[in-house]
Amino acid sequence: MSFLTPAKHIDKIIAASIRLSGVSAAGNSTVVTSQITTALSTAGDKGVSVPLQISSSGGLGVIVTPPSNRCEIYNATSKDKISSASGEEVYARLTQASGVYTLSFYTLENNGTETAYSFGSSTPIDIEFNYRFDFRRLPADAIIGIPTRNISEDPTTPTGQTLFREKLNVTGTNTIDPLSKTPVNATAIFLIVNQTTLDAFGGSTAAFAVNLSTKEVTWNPANAGYDLDTTDRVIAVYSTIE
Repeated sequence: MSFLTPAKHIDKIIAASIRLSGVSAAGNSTVVTSQITTALSTAGDKGVSVPLQISSSGGLGVIVTPPSNRCEIYNATSKDKISSASGEEVYARLTQASGVYTLSFYTLENNGTETAYSFGSSTPIDIEFNYRFDFRRLPADAIIGIPTRNISEDPTTPTGQTLFREKLNVTGTNTIDPLSKTPVNATAIFLIVNQTTLDAFGGSTAAFAVNLSTKEVTWNPANAGYDLDTTDRVIAVYSTIE
């Protein structure tokens, strides 16, 4: 006769992600203690609760120490990843102090530097934070939750990217009309100024920058080496899903 070993007799800790939806992000950090408390009340297998505590020495609890305290964040409406104005992915790190759980936002620059990121206005986001479960309360779908989340990252109304071209008026010295559509990211755009093509790569050293929220194009004459005049011909070429 064979017997199955109950999960409670297996001494094993396994980490999995837990999702919070519709969190309001503002500035460079936001407190999520209440949201985490609510999520943990049903986070275990078959909806059982798991304790609100930090994971110490790899034990049961919320992971709040690097590198595993990195949290993926998404736009709460579109479910897309969030990018900075220069095109870097925005993510968060979860920390805890005196019982308060705080998300701090960052981007990873091309040189590998982790840089603080600040939301300019209140933005609804979804978050995936990491929790170490004991084996008996590990959700049955914890492992396949990874590809499931990747699928949900697609836009809610997906459309293919198209290459869009438009003429932008120079309304004053170094002042350009905003774009009519939103580029897929801040570096997926070229400006053709009097038949000379310029790209948006280089961050602070680029000749121009695009604000994805407002679609405004900011010209940097110091980086470009010349001023834009009202007689200049400017064509924008960029990828968009609109």
